Amino acid sequence: MLRIKVVGTNGSGKSYFSAKLSRVLNVPYIEMDAHYWRPDWQTAPSREFVTNLKTAMRSSSWVMDGNYDHISGEVMPDVDTLIWLDYSFSRTVSQALRSAVNNVVTRKEMWAGNRETLKTAFFSKDSRFISTVKTYHQTRRHLSARVTEEGMKHLNIIRLKHPDEAAAFLSAMQPAKQETVQIVS
Repeated sequence: MLRIKVVGTNGSGKSYFSAKLSRVLNVPYIEMDAHYWRPDWQTAPSREFVTNLKTAMRSSSWVMDGNYDHISGEVMPDVDTLIWLDYSFSRTVSQALRSAVNNVVTRKEMWAGNRETLKTAFFSKDSRFISTVKTYHQTRRHLSARVTEEGMKHLNIIRLKHPDEAAAFLSAMQPAKQETVQIVS
């Protein structure tokens, strides 16, 4: 488990989980969104996106998050472990709602200087929250079919169905603590 890709529906917490996992494993974290988004919510051209990802993937181990199926043929051959955050609809929507509200209230910078506003978070055709609600079932069906495809047979696939399972997985990945033994003479 050296090259890990984390997938899931919009709002499942891929970035949060991936950042934590990369810290636990002490490996680079590749946030696909950071390579995809440009200022003013413009997107990188596919070739540039792939080139930037391939550069980030030169390390011998890493954790990457994001689906981006349109470039999966360029990325998946280098992945050895796929972690699927497959949380319930209600859990995912509530996480997406909390995230969107937090991003708006705190004016958190997302990627390339972009920030969600009340309008972009909830009332735009590109709203990530609305996308979560609209695409949840379709994305889940797609991921379910995708993990059984022939091109995925080389992967160690881990499906986590609840945040408690994700927390237990992260805990199990913690390096064993070395106990120091003092010899007293």
